[in-house]
Amino acid sequence: MDNEGKNIKFEYENKPMVRSKAETKTGKIMLIVLVAFLCLAIGLASGIAGVGYFLAVNKVDVQSILTGNYATAEPVIEIYETETTIEKETIKRVEIVESSTNSPVAAIAEKVIPSIVSVRVTFPYTNYFFNMEREGAGEGSGIIISEDGYILTNNHVVEAALQENSNEKYESSTIKIYLIDRIDEPIDAVVVGRDAISDLALLKIEAENLVAIDIGDSDNINVGDLAVAIGNPGGMMYMGSVTSGIISGLNRELYDQSNGAGNSERLNLIQTDAAINPGNSGGALVDSGGNLIGINTLKIVSQGYEGLGFAIPVNKAMEVVDELKGQGYVSRGKPNIGISVSTEYDAATAEAAGTPDGVLITSVGALSPAEEAGLKMGDVITKINGKRVKSYEELAVEKDKYLPGDEIIVSIFRLSELETESGGRYFDLPLVLGEADY
Repeated sequence: MDNEGKNIKFEYENKPMVRSKAETKTGKIMLIVLVAFLCLAIGLASGIAGVGYFLAVNKVDVQSILTGNYATAEPVIEIYETETTIEKETIKRVEIVESSTNSPVAAIAEKVIPSIVSVRVTFPYTNYFFNMEREGAGEGSGIIISEDGYILTNNHVVEAALQENSNEKYESSTIKIYLIDRIDEPIDAVVVGRDAISDLALLKIEAENLVAIDIGDSDNINVGDLAVAIGNPGGMMYMGSVTSGIISGLNRELYDQSNGAGNSERLNLIQTDAAINPGNSGGALVDSGGNLIGINTLKIVSQGYEGLGFAIPVNKAMEVVDELKGQGYVSRGKPNIGISVSTEYDAATAEAAGTPDGVLITSVGALSPAEEAGLKMGDVITKINGKRVKSYEELAVEKDKYLPGDEIIVSIFRLSELETESGGRYFDLPLVLGEADY
């Protein structure tokens, strides 16, 4: 048919497009991918903004983060909480210690080291091999406990410089204190008082701008607490050395045989694994707040043992300090003979020497009950009031059955002092017991 010259009209049906199932599934997947991408982009942008804000607020050096040495520009603040109980009501006190380091032990050291001193003594002694007088020297640590110059240390650090049973130095002895910030200006110290039983001595110096340590509470510590020992191991060469560990045990009972016969007692000490070495004696054991909880005194040195250090609890030490300040010694009401004895004299030694078992006297104190009774160096004590004694411990047990002022009979064996006589003789000497005051 010829359509030329006619008007033709085209009509289109408005029907929905029909898609296959495969096309529909692909579209949904694309939509999910698009939404996930947008979320990721938004999250990344937020994270970058957050990091930038943190760096700006904390003034952090970006390079330190890249190298793994991140540090803030502001000092680290360590917060320690302590509890004080007052009339059954517990009050918490927060102590803030500012430090330029993020190490808690370093912060403690910064606080405590200015209160630790070096104690250096010189003393005369006789070299029996060459039969001549020589000068000895020793070093230890001390703790400034008050700004007016009182220093606490161990008795065994200074006793060689002192006359027996006295706080007075030998004429040729010296006791000098070295401060950490005045190492070239040694200061002469006087002995206010000392106590051989607790192994504590109180010294006094005249100096300005002293930094006193904060006194803690040794009744408020627990096994596992942080413990930091500060002192001078090996002497002034390593002055202000710091070791850290934990409180390993409490009320460790040790029997000290280094005192004069019968003047020892069982010491209840703090045990720690913080390293305590020669020269640390008299140094500080402190807690996590830098407060003094103990006075380092000794360690067990024996094959098979490691990390057994001991400190005198500060609460006990401050009781001793009060008595030393008041009278120069500690009153215990314990009987005293006034001698030093050998801990190496035993049955084998006695048999080899041809002398009886007993307790060998190595020195007799001036003006002591022993001197008054006529005891001499080299005598062997065999009985106390008729009771046989063969060791230091047995002598102490028998002596402690009596009170100061009681009279006892000390039986001794004494080698002959005459060249024409051999062997020795037994004596029974009456002795009036004194009071242990050192």
